Amino acid sequence: VATPHRGSALADLIMDNTGTLGPELAARALDLFGTAIWGTPSSQEKQAIIGLTRGGAAAFSRDAPDLPGVRYYSIAGRELEREMIPLLLDQRVGLLVWSPLAGGFLTGKFTRDSKDETARRASFDFPIVDKVRSYDIVDAMKKIADARSVTVAQIALAWLLHKPAVTSVIIGVRRLSQLDDNLHSVEVELPSHEM
Repeated sequence: VATPHRGSALADLIMDNTGTLGPELAARALDLFGTAIWGTPSSQEKQAIIGLTRGGAAAFSRDAPDLPGVRYYSIAGRELEREMIPLLLDQRVGLLVWSPLAGGFLTGKFTRDSKDETARRASFDFPIVDKVRSYDIVDAMKKIADARSVTVAQIALAWLLHKPAVTSVIIGVRRLSQLDDNLHSVEVELPSHEM
């Protein structure tokens, strides 16, 4: 559930939406329920999250930014490879990646000469990437994508999903076509020389 709501409005939204997840996703409980609440959660927000755990709707609950295995990581943002990923692998902790497409930069919509003015990244340049280096990365992924008749986004996601520490990615989409495209990344095989 992604929402700008806070306080009791967020608490209501958490409870209302979690209750509808079961039948739609044929799930009895959430394996992980994380929130990205900036600042200190309100008492209503805390109570809603605690209620999910006590009520059996969530097996684990904690604010996502504090989880050791929830981090930004992408082919354009590889800082975690220095220390965090070796630690996660050593401790057998999976990595749940947020913004795997670097806020849309790794979709192929952004080139040295043009950008998608309708994309969120056009007005909110986050997460920060080394653009010179990242344009080269997108160019290389475009060649690989074209050779396989897939999209640049699928290559970027497949690259992450082939990494041993990565257990899953949190994708952000505005259109069903983007969701469909992102989901097809699990079908993309990358040989070791393309990793």
